[in-house]
Amino acid sequence: MAMIFRVGGQLQLQLSVLHSSDRNVRSRGIRMCCRCRAARDRAHFDDDDNDGAKDFSVPGKRFVWMKRFWTDETKCFLVALLLAFAVRRLVAEPRRIQSLSMFPSLDVGDHIFVDKVTYRFRKPEVNEIVLFKGPAALIEDFGSRAVFVKRIVAMPGDFVEVSDGSLRVNGACREEAFILEPHKYEMKRRQVPKGCVFVLGDNRNLSNDSHVWGPLPLKNIMGRSAGRFWPPFPHKYSKLHINRTSPHLKP
Repeated sequence: MAMIFRVGGQLQLQLSVLHSSDRNVRSRGIRMCCRCRAARDRAHFDDDDNDGAKDFSVPGKRFVWMKRFWTDETKCFLVALLLAFAVRRLVAEPRRIQSLSMFPSLDVGDHIFVDKVTYRFRKPEVNEIVLFKGPAALIEDFGSRAVFVKRIVAMPGDFVEVSDGSLRVNGACREEAFILEPHKYEMKRRQVPKGCVFVLGDNRNLSNDSHVWGPLPLKNIMGRSAGRFWPPFPHKYSKLHINRTSPHLKP
């Protein structure tokens, strides 16, 4: 009887040893599987890093670089860029004054806003400062991309002349407090044709304007000046500075 219990105990001990060794083998196998899977994932990630932007023959890899750069910051930047382009193209744009032809109203270095919306709802009016693309006479000298700024003094159908140092529109002398000095030239009476306006610079004696090259077609007008935004205070140029500038006409 004792012999039977001794044999039974040995069998139970061997079974427990086998059971524990089987568990160790299984746990060791699971750990090895996990390590192999991690190594495989890491190798796949490295392949994407090295070949994702180069290996275009493998489907799904040719757009990997786009996914990395197509972030929220990139989207915000592109939206802001498109909005800025639309506003500049359709609503308003900044411009820098590059000559003294509109002094003292506008000085060299002044930055103004060009309003491109107003003239879609109404026509230009007298005394408004407008920016426009040059007519054929100016394109020959300054190119097709040049932009000019002048003041409207007469509308289609008006008769314009300059005599005795004053501007006359339809026979009436025009009071202009914004000009720098009286006219030093004479201009014979002429009529502004349909679809055009007559523009002059506020610095009348140093301005290349309609008294030189004729009326301005309305289709050339880009917009009106909505005001200066820089500098916040006007420059303090003197008349002596103006008189010392080149006597050639300024655009």
